[in-house]
Amino acid sequence: MDATDTEQNLLEIRHLNKAFWKRGRSVQALKNITLNIRAGECVGMVGQSGSGKSTLARLLCRIYEPDEGKVLFQGQDAFAVKSRDYYRQVQMVFQDPLASCPPRMRVERFLLEPFRNFRLLAGRNPRELARELLARVHLGEELLPRYPGQLSGGQMQRVVFARATGLSPRLLICDEATSALDTTIQAQVVALLQELRRQIGFACLFITHDLALAESLCDTIYVMADGAIAERLSSGNMAAEAKAPATLSLLAACRSFSDLGAFTSSRGCT
Repeated sequence: MDATDTEQNLLEIRHLNKAFWKRGRSVQALKNITLNIRAGECVGMVGQSGSGKSTLARLLCRIYEPDEGKVLFQGQDAFAVKSRDYYRQVQMVFQDPLASCPPRMRVERFLLEPFRNFRLLAGRNPRELARELLARVHLGEELLPRYPGQLSGGQMQRVVFARATGLSPRLLICDEATSALDTTIQAQVVALLQELRRQIGFACLFITHDLALAESLCDTIYVMADGAIAERLSSGNMAAEAKAPATLSLLAACRSFSDLGAFTSSRGCT
């Protein structure tokens, strides 16, 4: 890798290993993971349940620390960066939108909480800002006084995306962020993610078990199996490049998105 490549990498993962104790023995959850995410790039991490992809997401969210290896964010050790600085630039969206928001917190407060935490509300009208955040994800202001349980799953996940992207992060980590939604709503949320990326320009690590979904959204796709990267694929050329058994198994399970309007007009993250 030359110096130019290093300078363009937003996130660099080098020889990452992570093990957990389970039933009295060590289980290797991540095995020598190495990959890069460039600024503005969308990278897919695809694997079946238990492949290690969610462990990687939690490690990048700093919920876990690696046993071995390095994670560099903008050239710095990600675990040495102050939490406030790291989470200002790295945001996460998880599978269950209702678990992301306390049940007694109204939508408006949930949206504005990051701005209060980072003291970014000075001189701004909080209600107007909350309206703008909802409008960005194509929701109306009538949702502001509601509680999470009063929204549909699709509406609440849009609210979560509005909050996660409100601070214009450099990197958004999506861990099965559409898996709890039906296919039509899933397609709409993925189209929204593409739109937000065009508007804001953040990089994205999109973690999913669905290879077809990853291909519709991502520039580069890594397939994980048994805690390791099985292979790296170029989006749009997966069928020709796929060789690993894990990839071939995922390809066999792929479903078509051709009947979902959000995916017929464009693909990729440009």
